[in-house]
Amino acid sequence: MPLASCPPSFELEQFLLGRLEDVDSEKFEAHLSTCTNCQKQLTTLVAEDEFVQAIRTHATNAAAETKSHLENPSEDLVKLLVPHFKQIANALEETGSFASNPATVGISQSSDLVQGRISGEATSLPQLGHYEIRGILGQGGMGTVLHAVDPMLKRSIAIKVIHSKLVADPTMASRLVREAQAAAAVEHDNIVAIYAVETHDGSPCIMMPLLRGKSLKQSLEEQPGPCELTETLRIGRESACGLAAAHAAGLIHCDIKPANLWLEAPHDRVKILDFGLAIVRDDSESDTEFICGTPGFLAPEQARGLPLDQRTDIFSLGCVLYLMATGRAPFTGERRLRSLWTVLSNAPTPAVELNPELPIEFSELIDQMLARDPNQRPASAAKIVEAIEACERRIVERQHKVVRRRWLAAMTMVALCSGSGVSLWSLMNTHPTELPVKTTLIGDLPPLAIIIRREGQEQNVTLGREKTLELSPGDYTIRPVADQPGRTLIPDHFSVEPDKPLSLRIALVGEIVNHTTHTQAVTSIAVLPEIDQRIYSAGLDRVVAAWEPSSTVEPRFGDLPHAVRCVALSPRGDQIATAGGNKQIPVELEIRILNANTFEPLGEPLAGHSRLVTVLAYSPDGTQLASAGADGLFVWDLRQGKFESFDQPEPHTILSLAYSSDGKQLLSGDDAGQIILWDLQTRASITMIAASESPVRTVAFLEKRWIASGDDGIIRIWHEGDLLHEWIGHKRAVLALAVSPDGRQVVSGDADGIVRVWSVSTGQTSHVLKASSDAVNAVAITGSGRQAVTGGADGVVRLWQLPFSD
Repeated sequence: MPLASCPPSFELEQFLLGRLEDVDSEKFEAHLSTCTNCQKQLTTLVAEDEFVQAIRTHATNAAAETKSHLENPSEDLVKLLVPHFKQIANALEETGSFASNPATVGISQSSDLVQGRISGEATSLPQLGHYEIRGILGQGGMGTVLHAVDPMLKRSIAIKVIHSKLVADPTMASRLVREAQAAAAVEHDNIVAIYAVETHDGSPCIMMPLLRGKSLKQSLEEQPGPCELTETLRIGRESACGLAAAHAAGLIHCDIKPANLWLEAPHDRVKILDFGLAIVRDDSESDTEFICGTPGFLAPEQARGLPLDQRTDIFSLGCVLYLMATGRAPFTGERRLRSLWTVLSNAPTPAVELNPELPIEFSELIDQMLARDPNQRPASAAKIVEAIEACERRIVERQHKVVRRRWLAAMTMVALCSGSGVSLWSLMNTHPTELPVKTTLIGDLPPLAIIIRREGQEQNVTLGREKTLELSPGDYTIRPVADQPGRTLIPDHFSVEPDKPLSLRIALVGEIVNHTTHTQAVTSIAVLPEIDQRIYSAGLDRVVAAWEPSSTVEPRFGDLPHAVRCVALSPRGDQIATAGGNKQIPVELEIRILNANTFEPLGEPLAGHSRLVTVLAYSPDGTQLASAGADGLFVWDLRQGKFESFDQPEPHTILSLAYSSDGKQLLSGDDAGQIILWDLQTRASITMIAASESPVRTVAFLEKRWIASGDDGIIRIWHEGDLLHEWIGHKRAVLALAVSPDGRQVVSGDADGIVRVWSVSTGQTSHVLKASSDAVNAVAITGSGRQAVTGGADGVVRLWQLPFSD
């Protein structure tokens, strides 16, 4: 119910300073939105603090410019109070409420691109570019978040489509894209990754992982009140770690709040969201007129429209820690204007007064983070990490002292009762002054039992996806509990440094298992994109085999009328194409399409080649099949069973093919050492380079680059026809090569039976695997990127565990 009459001046002052309860504040807001008399009175109030002074200054300027009363009091009041907060003003004009709460934003506020394409039924959701849209995850003031599937990589992703009104200005659109690209360059465990920044129909779209878990906001709503101290410290530390990495790259988030801190399942690791909407510090851009925070978590300089820096994020993180530590927001409520006013008016009650169980040093840290003057806050997020870690160490030290006292008392009683002369000192830690350090060990599944050894002392640990230990500083060695012939633990040692938490990824690298179904050389390998444990192989013995290493069932196989020189698996994994034929009569030049489960033929063979087919490749959408050999390049429309031939600049035998991720281009390598980039729409070669003086037997796309290898044993990386890198390591011809799904590792096999694992970031071999004394003819990497499959001239198909990528 609104106020019955205009309130006296002192109550207006109390309202502006945020000193009224929420119920009374709501009545005042309703009254002020319609009463021009009270709005005028705001400009005559005694300037009790800088905010009231700012109101009077802005009001005087506005009156001088317009020389008229406010036409729309509610909307113009916001503009009057926060002149640089353009986005908040726009949100009020559209909805009458702030758009920071996604639950209050309707579909009408999403971008025009999404609004025009989505009907609301998951089964009728269309594509966005080549991404398959599965549903709407939510809407917010910045746009709409979609659940999508990347058909090329066969993984679910989240796509944030930016609100069209925010990018109506071309400068704003380019700025958002540029800043999201800058954010994508920051790789940190506590920042959600950005896969790509693309523009579709004029709307910037940010591609991100589809995370499991829930936001900190959801967690706090489920369990109101103060959080456990250890959780508050951990979440604060991990959030500050992510901010430190972003700040080091020149990024400021500008909207740190519980909704933007994601607790990733299953261990609630913090992931900072929405760095794609951050700002980049730039001497030429000191304003923040395009960026707004969220009332209740924004810094005073944001409310005043002043230049921002990393200390702005520190203030917002302080608000989050205050809320977690006390169960209450530091600035009264999250109502529309009130939290904006209180952040400029009153310092919050010290957290320790609301929660006496808080360590005083942690409460003081929060107070420093919430200082109105940025110069009084911690200088960097790294300083916050140090302060929280120090607090955590003191807590652990106090706990250890309690445990140690109890333990000593118990051991003393045992010694007295038994008359034992055993020295209590010998039963204690040999390094009593050392404080344990949090050490996280990450491995593969199934779990692996390992032994950690230090100074003659051993500890058994079962290593699964993640295991956290408290280890004393020092040097450690690790080994499997059971002998693992042919496999190596990488790394096999590590060091724990005082006061430095450690995260270590451990892999048991080497051959896991093999099968010998084939009686002659294996020529080709294929794996399902999303299922690690289904492997297809084919060879000169006229057999195509399907193998599931995790199953006890023997590999199943299908017989073909000719030797198989190449196979290709459709993106959906439901079809497998085979070709190759015999060099002598009957030549068998046809391509057969088989059911991948039963190996039954699907329709008539594809006939058109006049020479042996050497290589096959499915398009990313599965509607096309590229085939090639000595008689050129063919691209088949599988829906019609027809092909189009491509004219080669020179008559050479094509030995390798690869589709681009968008399916618009095709890369080929031939026996003359040439690499050709083909345009599938014009059927013409775009680029042709002389890659080597010897045959190019493998080609692949590595994002926007090309990677190729061949008989000279050198792996080369190209970009738009320019040679970037040469990886030298193989002594013989590289016959097979595969790129991991994340693009971080490359696996190659050569004529000596050597398999090398390469780090893309360093260009160095991270591990060498010895397959056999015979050539490795085929290589594939599983969908998870953690295992590789090889097929060799010895007829053996092998499954390998890979080291973790950089």
